[in-house]
Amino acid sequence: MSAAANSHDALKNHLLAALPADEFVRVKSYLEPVSFKLGEVLYESGDKMDCVYFPTTAIVSMLYIMENGATTEVGVVGNDGVCGIALFLGGDTTTSRAIIQSAGAGFRMKKKDLRTEFALGGVFQRMLLRYTQALMTQISQTAVQNLLDTNALHSDDLIHICGWCKRVDVGQENWEEIEEAVKTLGVFEQEKLPQITHGMCSDCYKAMLEQLATYSGGK
Repeated sequence: MSAAANSHDALKNHLLAALPADEFVRVKSYLEPVSFKLGEVLYESGDKMDCVYFPTTAIVSMLYIMENGATTEVGVVGNDGVCGIALFLGGDTTTSRAIIQSAGAGFRMKKKDLRTEFALGGVFQRMLLRYTQALMTQISQTAVQNLLDTNALHSDDLIHICGWCKRVDVGQENWEEIEEAVKTLGVFEQEKLPQITHGMCSDCYKAMLEQLATYSGGK
């Protein structure tokens, strides 16, 4: 990893480009240009992180490591985002491996500087939180696509997904968002993926009954 970009190239990252001029100038002072080689590992699962990365022309693949050593891609970060979200969400480690899928350039920001700027509560903070929500959606969708892959080996185990809210039954009538349920159930730690079946969680069932009651009462 080496310096390769000029500071004005930071505007090629969509998150940084969306900042107001005064915030961008301040954030830019924390950025260090870097270049990435194909296959370069930015983080390993469980590693303590000391910086985040804002790709401009590089693409980062996020891989989940299974117990048997196999990997599955759960997300991709390009010039639309940032790699290392755990650092501004209060953590210091990641559960996935971050590896360069396409060589290119980007910028890194040290943990201390990131948290200082994030704590100011400006547009920078809001943009990072909005991006995190989008990334979590991407990871959820990828998890479902992996489960639905007809070429993958599947066991006889079933995962119950609510057809209304898309949450997953993790047992004892507890329903979690897909990205959390995948961790709770250890889906990708199994040699064979479980099969998906759809139903309705208790919350959505109650909501449906209330809607029907309201409809019936209004007739």
